[in-house]
Amino acid sequence: QYIAYNYNDENMQPSTDIKLEINYDAENDVLYIGIKDRSSSYGDEFGDLIVLKDMDSDEITGLTILDFSEKLK
Repeated sequence: QYIAYNYNDENMQPSTDIKLEINYDAENDVLYIGIKDRSSSYGDEFGDLIVLKDMDSDEITGLTILDFSEKLK
C-alpha cells in the first residue's frame, strides 16, 4: 500500500484521495499516469510531457508522457 503526501500542506499530512493508475498505449507510444480524478483537469505541455492539473485547485492529477519508449533508450 502506498501513502501519498500532499506537499502543499505544511504539516505533510497523508492524502487519502490518491488513486494511482498507469496505462500504456503501445500503438501511439504514450504513457498515462493518473494520480487523482482527472475529469476536470487541464494540461500544461512541456515538450513531450503533459502535466494534468485540477481546474479548481491546480493540484497535479496526472501525467502524460509522449514518445515514452524513446525515453527508455
